[in-house]
Amino acid sequence: MLRADKGLDIAYYITLEPERSRITFRGLIMQTEEGGKTFPYDVELERPLKLLPDQEYELKVFIDHTICEIYVGGEVALSARIYDIQHGKLAVFVSQGTVEFSRLKLETV
Repeated sequence: MLRADKGLDIAYYITLEPERSRITFRGLIMQTEEGGKTFPYDVELERPLKLLPDQEYELKVFIDHTICEIYVGGEVALSARIYDIQHGKLAVFVSQGTVEFSRLKLETV
């Protein structure tokens, strides 16, 4: 999650989806009146990416104001514009599986 708010209700999402062999980028997430969460947009961008179990992948994300560049293992590149959310935190998570995050590094250049 990029530029996530304190409650994690609003953010940009980069998802690695091994079952669909892809990486995706989604816009902000919104809270519904019923308290659930919904994406106001379908997957905005996606690139094919074969993800194998027990394999390490290097994910690099570069943000320059409204430009977001995402690279996975030197194989796949994805670019997105991020106009709507100006500030927020970095968050990582896993859904429907297990993952080990290592060597997380956040730099300002």
